[in-house]
Amino acid sequence: MSASMFQHTSPSLSCQQPSYAATWIQTVFSDMRTLEKPVVEKVWDTFLLSAHSPAVVVMQIMLSILQLASPALLAADIDDILVILQTLPRERVGEFTAEELLARAWQFPITKDTLADIEAHYLRNKKRRNSL
Repeated sequence: MSASMFQHTSPSLSCQQPSYAATWIQTVFSDMRTLEKPVVEKVWDTFLLSAHSPAVVVMQIMLSILQLASPALLAADIDDILVILQTLPRERVGEFTAEELLARAWQFPITKDTLADIEAHYLRNKKRRNSL
């Protein structure tokens, strides 16, 4: 996620991120209205057959989708951002192939250690918020 997109979306997503990300993760993208059937099938093939951890693959694909959706997200107002992330409407996000989605996904240097660092950071922040 680019710095400009993070700054643009952070105020509206600070407590709603799980609402769109959970659907993506729980269905491994099969409930995505934007993804055509061949794209979903390729994502599932990659998810099931990749030498990488499934969690790494899911994170890379999520980042790829966010990158592909970034023009629509940056153009949206705060109220519309969550709707775009929940539905990823083709007319707003555009269409993309499985090859394009996965080529972008592999550009993100995510590892199990990266995910462990993200989780540790999340847990520290959660503990800090709960202690306030």
